[in-house]
Amino acid sequence: MNYLKPFFYGILAAFSALVLETIFGILTFNDRDTDERIFAISILMIFLAAVTEETLKYIFIRKTYLEMEDQAKIISLSLILGLSFSSVELFSNLLKNNSLNNLTNIYFWGVLLLHLVTSGFIGLAFLKSEKKGITFSVTILVSVIIIHLSYNAAVLYLFK
Repeated sequence: MNYLKPFFYGILAAFSALVLETIFGILTFNDRDTDERIFAISILMIFLAAVTEETLKYIFIRKTYLEMEDQAKIISLSLILGLSFSSVELFSNLLKNNSLNNLTNIYFWGVLLLHLVTSGFIGLAFLKSEKKGITFSVTILVSVIIIHLSYNAAVLYLFK
């Protein structure tokens, strides 16, 4: 398997997550929301974003793993997928903010490292685990979702 396929899988996963998260936002927010409801919905959206992003990355890393002849390369390919995923996320935030000045270095490195760590973790799990059933999938997904939510909580706490 060449290195371009997981790169494009990462882009596809990120765009899919962006579309789903936008739909979630449209379906949950309305003009008559109170501050308490907006806060609750925001927390829900942060949770849904983490679940959506990590599930899509898991699906595409699993697809990459199953398509590979030399499955020992799954770590490097999952990191490529994570890199392309984070690139799309950073680019979409750049388009929203219209300026590089609004994207702090810590945000840039945080998003990059978050997606590299979670993708690498998924790839490592595929490499090291002998059984890859439903328990494996749930355990890996819960683990990377907790990592993602921890990052989101840290960002909210540090930049409130």
